[in-house]
Amino acid sequence: MSLFSSFRKPAWQSTQVDKRAAAVASDTDADLIAALPRLAVEDAEANVRRHALRRCDDPALFAKAMRADADAGVRNWARQRWLSAVTDGRIVDPSDADLDALTPAEAESIATASRDAALRSRVFARITRAGFLAERALADPDPTVRTALVDRIDAVATLDRIAEKARKTDKKLSRHAAARSETLRLGAGDDSARQRRAEAVCNAVEQLMRTSGTPESRAAGLARLEADWNALDPVSTSETIRTRYEGALRVIRAQLAPPPVIEIPEIAEAEPIDDTAIEPVVVEVPPSPEEIAAQARLQADIAANAERIARERARADEQRKSDDRRRAEQDDVLAQLSAAIEAGDLSKSRTLSSSIEPRLLSTAGQRTWQALQPQIKTLEGWEHWAGNKVRSRLCEDLEQLIGSGLHPDALATRVREVQQEWKRLDALEGRTSDSTPTGLDKRFRVACARVLKPARGFFEKRDALRSERQEGVAGFIAEAEAALETADGPALIALQRAATDHLRGLGDLGHGDRKGLAKLLRDLLDAIRPRVESGFQQSESERQTLIEAAKRLVGETDGRRAGTEAKNLMERWKRVGKGRMARDQAQWREFRAALDAVFAGLDERRKAVETERADNTRQAEALVVDLEGMASLEGEALAASQTAVRDLRDRWQSFGVRDAALGERYDNALTRHRDGLRAIERDRRRHSYLAAITDSGAAASGPSSGSALEQGQSLVFEAESIADIEAPADERDSRRQWQMERLQRHMLGDKAGAPDDAIGDILARWRALEGLDAADRARYAQRLTRAVEQILAGS
Repeated sequence: MSLFSSFRKPAWQSTQVDKRAAAVASDTDADLIAALPRLAVEDAEANVRRHALRRCDDPALFAKAMRADADAGVRNWARQRWLSAVTDGRIVDPSDADLDALTPAEAESIATASRDAALRSRVFARITRAGFLAERALADPDPTVRTALVDRIDAVATLDRIAEKARKTDKKLSRHAAARSETLRLGAGDDSARQRRAEAVCNAVEQLMRTSGTPESRAAGLARLEADWNALDPVSTSETIRTRYEGALRVIRAQLAPPPVIEIPEIAEAEPIDDTAIEPVVVEVPPSPEEIAAQARLQADIAANAERIARERARADEQRKSDDRRRAEQDDVLAQLSAAIEAGDLSKSRTLSSSIEPRLLSTAGQRTWQALQPQIKTLEGWEHWAGNKVRSRLCEDLEQLIGSGLHPDALATRVREVQQEWKRLDALEGRTSDSTPTGLDKRFRVACARVLKPARGFFEKRDALRSERQEGVAGFIAEAEAALETADGPALIALQRAATDHLRGLGDLGHGDRKGLAKLLRDLLDAIRPRVESGFQQSESERQTLIEAAKRLVGETDGRRAGTEAKNLMERWKRVGKGRMARDQAQWREFRAALDAVFAGLDERRKAVETERADNTRQAEALVVDLEGMASLEGEALAASQTAVRDLRDRWQSFGVRDAALGERYDNALTRHRDGLRAIERDRRRHSYLAAITDSGAAASGPSSGSALEQGQSLVFEAESIADIEAPADERDSRRQWQMERLQRHMLGDKAGAPDDAIGDILARWRALEGLDAADRARYAQRLTRAVEQILAGS
């Protein structure tokens, strides 16, 4: 590693804008990750702030940036991310200030796409476009929100449309919309609505009259209905409904009235009664409910008859007034008729003459009308003479077309023009289709037939082709309607194109057939178009999801995972259905740019990893050289290098070296160093053990005691057993006996394990042994020395 590398700033702190932006976009430095929120707000470059905002993916930072960032592009970008976070539900409770700042299009987008009903309600409160509110009143998934939207609509026609469309899908909403529409009509003073409401209240009162219940509940219901009736301005309601209401009201009141209490006076004493003095007593019995209802119906019939008579009288008065107005206009019409006759305008004269009603003329007017009749006849004669001249010329023109060789369509067009002119002449003269044909009429018809006779074969063949064409189009429409429900995206687009081609090719059909088929084809296109648009929107949404997934891969440090995910995204992209070409291409460019950024980041990461790996390899090679030098040390210097070797081992583990040859050098050097340390330890122990053998206590003055010999022999057997040395031939039985005794002690419960330094323990007991003479001590010391040498040689 270079000496100056530790003083070099990381790339994300570089003064070069492009270098800093690239590092902020993809580096994984821990310090950079911690500094991203600060860079998103404080960095001087807009591009760096945008990259930092994208990697933070924090809605709070998006909100702060869209309000306060100095760059308009960053503000717009942050606003789009903030809107997406609001729509996705990552921002649970946006502030009122943020919602007030929404544009109408943004508010409508959130109100349509958000899954939070409370948020949609808050956004709907800020939308005033009546058409959008009406649309969402039918489409919003939450019934409470739909009801609230209906309450905001004040257009009666819109409420009626909502009630009709929701009649089969949401009956509660349909009834609510219809009730609000009726309420608005009542508030606007609509007489029809008032009559309908009055009839509904009247029906409710009559129903209450026929139902049973507690007096308290019926009285409360009657009070509510009376309040509704009084709020309707009962004077303006029809007499029939008012009579029905009052009759039913009297019946209910009679039903609810308490029965009369009859007090019977006490008779103190019976007295003789004079039968002649008894006067008849008339007892008034209250009418029954049936009698009251019959009386109410009678009064209603009387009122209805009076109302009918009043209407007839009003119609008669209106007819008299109309006749008076028209009678006053007749003199004016007669004057206009005289002027038209003087001007020779037969058409206007006929029109004015037809508008005159002789029964309405005064005596002088009738004389004038009779005087004008001969003049009208004279005008009609002149018009007929001039018309016959024109008719003769038209017949001559047609006769000249016979055998002219013109195209059949040109002949038919000319014949139609002449026929229209002939009809115009007939209309000027007042002739109809029922009029007796003249000689010119017969000549004209014969000429038309002779002109069109050569073209009849052409027209018949064209009619056959048109019929075939019509049947083909009708068959296509039937097949398309049958396949419409199950067709997928490509099939729908194919149907749409075929229907458009058929619509454009209807020009060769007759007008009537063309009009009917064109309407059917347009209806078919209207049915296909929403499905195609829905497919386009779904494809666009799926592609946008893949684009967002590709963008989230930017900065991924795991190359294997990033490559696998990118490949999966590409496969999923291929499976998405086609949409509009321009939008597909734009989304493809955005998707490809995101994947290019992913692979570019992976390339940079790979290069950085390779650079770091090469640097680690160089450092590891220097470490191995140092380790090989330490393995070549001897004595105290080798023992003193253990701490340094441990440090080198820790550093080696941190490098993660993959060079096999370098790893083998490291292992060899570490093994040689470990072997050197073991040799030093072995020499130290040998010296210590041999010193323990030779530095034993003083020999006994007399011969060795039996117990001392036994203990010494036991120590020798134990040491030779560890060193795997066979006992001499004369002591093999003793050695076998010793082994049996030790096994017996073990089986009887002596479970004490061997000490860590078994030889050291044996030699410690050897040094404490007393009672051996010099010869026995020397003999046992020799055998102990041999065992120690054998043990150390195998370690």
